[in-house]
Amino acid sequence: MTIEPVVKVGDLLTLIGFLVIGLGIIWTMKGELKMLSRDVQSQGLKIDKLEQIVTTQAVQNERMNMFDRRLDDMAHGRGFVIHREFRSAAESILDGK
Repeated sequence: MTIEPVVKVGDLLTLIGFLVIGLGIIWTMKGELKMLSRDVQSQGLKIDKLEQIVTTQAVQNERMNMFDRRLDDMAHGRGFVIHREFRSAAESILDGK
């Protein structure tokens, strides 16, 4: 068995075809990676905005809970103090006198 150092035109065309297809695949993947990178950045911004909304909602919920506790305390007579001078006037107003 002997090795012939002959290069045929068909072999060169096949090699060039493989190179062109490989470069095309690389170029397509590069474009897809750029789009993927842009999409990931967009999702990151959306997650940051969602985090801000959830934090704001949690703070608002805590404020509402505190307000409910204060309202309950006032309903039970705790936390609402009338100065002595105005106590009799307030009582007469509340009693309807």
